[in-house]
Amino acid sequence: MNHPPRIRLAGLVAAAAIAATACSSGRTAAIDGPTYRATTTTTSTPSTTIGTTAAGGVEVIELAPVTIDAIAVEAVAPVSWTEDPPGLFTADDGGQLAFGAVRTWLAPNPAEHGLEPVERLQAGDRWWNIHAGGNGQLAAVVAVTGDELMQYSVQLAVAAETADLYIDTVAMPVLEAFEVIDPTLHAGVLEAASVDIDGRSVAYATGGTGDATVVLESGWDDGMAVWATVGDDAARLARVFAYDRPGTGHSDPTTGPRDGASIVQELRATLDATGHEPPYVLVGHSLGGLYMELFARTHPDEVAGLVLVDATTAGQVERCIDAMGSPECDPFTDEALDDLPEPGRSEGIGMAVTEDQVGAAPALDAVPTVVLVAGRNEEGPAYDEFWVGLQRERAAELGAELVLAEDGSHYLQADRPDLVLQAIEDVIEQHRRQSSP
Repeated sequence: MNHPPRIRLAGLVAAAAIAATACSSGRTAAIDGPTYRATTTTTSTPSTTIGTTAAGGVEVIELAPVTIDAIAVEAVAPVSWTEDPPGLFTADDGGQLAFGAVRTWLAPNPAEHGLEPVERLQAGDRWWNIHAGGNGQLAAVVAVTGDELMQYSVQLAVAAETADLYIDTVAMPVLEAFEVIDPTLHAGVLEAASVDIDGRSVAYATGGTGDATVVLESGWDDGMAVWATVGDDAARLARVFAYDRPGTGHSDPTTGPRDGASIVQELRATLDATGHEPPYVLVGHSLGGLYMELFARTHPDEVAGLVLVDATTAGQVERCIDAMGSPECDPFTDEALDDLPEPGRSEGIGMAVTEDQVGAAPALDAVPTVVLVAGRNEEGPAYDEFWVGLQRERAAELGAELVLAEDGSHYLQADRPDLVLQAIEDVIEQHRRQSSP
């Protein structure tokens, strides 16, 4: 299926809020001893070297070498970037060093990945909050700094027995050399906040103005980080609300049920508590699309429009098995769910109930809807054909416009944020026309 859970590995993804796109390029430093291979992500065709202009004319990242004599490593530190891609540097002895930047409303949360704060230190002209942890074999260190616009992180993940050496000879010189040029390129529109809902802290981000509120709902086991490429620009069209469902991102977990009706109820309570009044433009990705469809069906008087971003469809597992005869169509087997961490496990268990709830809900009536579908998934051409066909049928049932991103992957908000933003703008305009006297 094209909706697999994202298994979070402690330390290695300690700044998982960093938004990345699909293509990569790299080079290996030509020196003796352990070396670092650098990869960066771009929105264009990958180039073959680092430090040159990537294909498409996008200057991705500038690299300043730092020679580490103690272990014969040439590390590299980012000096500037014009987008906000992460840089990942992997040594041939298994060590990893990564850099990233996220908007402040998506600030990294090392504690979510089992890392404890250990100290605050000054390196160069910046103060860094240092977090560390590990699992006995792996040692992970994450340093986070920031300003009013962005949060920057440097991550180190190495074998436990070499941790002290790498920290002293790689991580610290990199922190000293770390320099960010013109962070205003990343000026954020949304602002981070939190609210107490039934004794739980719910993290959210909001900004923009307008008569309608765009609600960004993430997919299975995802937090609002997946909307990093959309949130700020959407806030130039309307008021925007993004949030972390319980147990994801910076929101506290819950022991409550994780079916669609419960999640819609929680969302409506959160919108009310944060002063976000209807009408809502509901934007749902993957499993979040099924939640937003249920919201629109059960509370149509609160909904101005619906945008489904490569969304889960009720009954898709059975349809997939019928069409392809493959047990791999079902990611929600008991065995698979038993191996999942929370909240993915509970959301997976709740999916069958959610599908029943959608099936029993009233049909959509006069709600402007756009269905965005990815034409390229990891499962191969046969599944792509099935998936696009299924989404075409769904769009027809909903009376929706269908937009096919032929080269887009499941995370269309990362691959084709322009299509997501255009869909939001279109349903807002349709709602305005319907509402005008």
